[in-house]
Amino acid sequence: MSPYGTSYWDDEDKLMAPCEEAAKDILPAIKAAIAIILREHYGYSITRLAKILGVTPTAAQNYLNGKRGGAYLKLLLTIPELRSEVEEAAEAINLLREKGHSVRTASFLLCRICRDVRYYVEKNRAECDLVLRGGRKR
Repeated sequence: MSPYGTSYWDDEDKLMAPCEEAAKDILPAIKAAIAIILREHYGYSITRLAKILGVTPTAAQNYLNGKRGGAYLKLLLTIPELRSEVEEAAEAINLLREKGHSVRTASFLLCRICRDVRYYVEKNRAECDLVLRGGRKR
């Protein structure tokens, strides 16, 4: 279930593409997780993160503070399989920036991470509920 109360897998009476749900819930969390990794591992400034994420510096700061991204951010940073995908995306973005390329070519990684988050949550609901409530994963 989405941390916001609704999700594509719980509301069977609505015709909603997974991308519609993801745009509201999952993609902000992915961007927040990428911002956190870029800041921690590569020392990116708020201004640089804002430019890469296509948001204002205030929004970028909100990603870093966890004010944007919701509970999915916690899943992305807690579940090792998901965190490694975020770290891979951040590394790709950093390499593209170092070589003077557009980070837009790494956008497909967002789709892959989103798909994997949705799949992981669907297959591991009990574990995800535990993480979302603040418990620890075994």
